[in-house]
Amino acid sequence: MKRVRLSFPVLFFLIPFALAAQLPLGPQFRVNHDPTPDLMSPRVAINASGDFVVLWYGFGGSSGGILHARRFRPDGRPATDDIRVADQIVSTNENLEVAIQDDGSFLALFSVTGALKLRHFAPDGTLLRDVQVAAGAPFVPGASLSSGGNGRFVVAWRLLSEEVFARVYGPDATPLGPRITVDATSQPKYRPLVAMGPRGEFVVVWQTLLGADPSAGRLLANLQAQRYGPGSLPRGEKILVSDHFVGGINVAEDGAGNFLVAWAEVPSAGGGGPHGIHGRRFSAAGASLGAVLPLVPSFVNGYAALAMAPDGSFVIAWDSPGPDGFDQNVFAQVFPASGVPRRPAFLASQKVSGIQRYPWVAINGQGRFVVVWADSGDLVGRLFKARRP
Repeated sequence: MKRVRLSFPVLFFLIPFALAAQLPLGPQFRVNHDPTPDLMSPRVAINASGDFVVLWYGFGGSSGGILHARRFRPDGRPATDDIRVADQIVSTNENLEVAIQDDGSFLALFSVTGALKLRHFAPDGTLLRDVQVAAGAPFVPGASLSSGGNGRFVVAWRLLSEEVFARVYGPDATPLGPRITVDATSQPKYRPLVAMGPRGEFVVVWQTLLGADPSAGRLLANLQAQRYGPGSLPRGEKILVSDHFVGGINVAEDGAGNFLVAWAEVPSAGGGGPHGIHGRRFSAAGASLGAVLPLVPSFVNGYAALAMAPDGSFVIAWDSPGPDGFDQNVFAQVFPASGVPRRPAFLASQKVSGIQRYPWVAINGQGRFVVVWADSGDLVGRLFKARRP
């Protein structure tokens, strides 16, 4: 995970220009209705009509955390109060996800002691279905969720035994076939992540640790991807995305099945300065669509998120500390499908003081996107319209 470093004089100079890079659809708004301390790990998903849902984690004491969600209308007005999704959550910030269907119903993925759970809610927050995706003691450390066409969605997860699995579900959260073994090896792994296209095809991305190189002061690893068709059968061989250890991994897929894997470079021991967010684009057939892209070269240390529209354009959001190490802001940047930006990064938050962190982003086919983040004891969001080149 990475961050951007900018001096305050440069930051304030850039604010008017950067805001012009995209069109805000109103001021920022508070996500949570009830003030709760120590909110973190926000997730957001948006559907084609612009309805969106936010999921977040809050500390709940020695028995585990509390998970809440809230659904919003396209103009940012709340459609529900805070919805209590689950108690006794085991959150690693890598096993929480949310997805929203076209009818406004939504799905929450989370880990409790001994299991990975999926809950399906009606648009008004009524619980429709409670599904145990996998059993795993003491908990499931890594999981990801992505929705596609016809209401289908896919879940990918990793057990503490290091095996990686995936499973496709129908609109009512019933399984559409058995679980898929993505990687059965026992080597240590990071995540996985999954992205589904509109026809039901999907790609799973994960990182396998291969040891350490003491002379270079860094871990050895492979970042891989595996494609699957709508019937959950593998398409082609595993793809080597990166041959060295990286952090902050994200994946997203467009309407044609092309996908982007993004990550943050990790410096070797003693390495300093910016290391950046990079990415590689692949076709629906799994072919590389060019060299590694330097997406956010100045990113140094923090949190980043990725979302992609059906036309292949995408948004990256990240947090950035101030020079004093106390203030922190949330930035974002819109990219065309080529990955070469035509407009600059912009300040998503309206504040330039305080601690604003843990950003997440979602975008739909109309170019509407929402960025959410934690701001002191609250969660905050803001809607934007992507300016097309």
